[in-house]
Amino acid sequence: MPDPVRRAAVLGLRPVIAPARIDRWRQAADIWVVSNHRHEWLLPVLDEAGFTAVVDRIEVSSLTGRVKPDPAAWEALLAGGTPPDRVAIVDDQQPNLDSARAIGLTALRADGGTGWADQVDAWLASTG
Repeated sequence: MPDPVRRAAVLGLRPVIAPARIDRWRQAADIWVVSNHRHEWLLPVLDEAGFTAVVDRIEVSSLTGRVKPDPAAWEALLAGGTPPDRVAIVDDQQPNLDSARAIGLTALRADGGTGWADQVDAWLASTG
């Protein structure tokens, strides 16, 4: 398996938001990662970047068998009885956003910058 930097590059991952900001969100909401990846590659990258310490759950398609944009990938977020209007997802792929909205979730587009994080802040403030 390649070193952590090479693994992150192959996955196309780069830090987009500081784990400390995500940890602040966690004070108001459960934070999950829902990803279409191989867990053997993704989990070490998330751990090395400090994300596994600040999220509540990680759902990786290679373990769950649920692949976005299939709504079943998002339905796991509702399995505990959480109402759809209390769930926001962030994704960079329009089909994934569309499938989340189709089951009543708030869907925010990650555009490569950090503006989406400000949208998460606003959403959390409006639902608190």
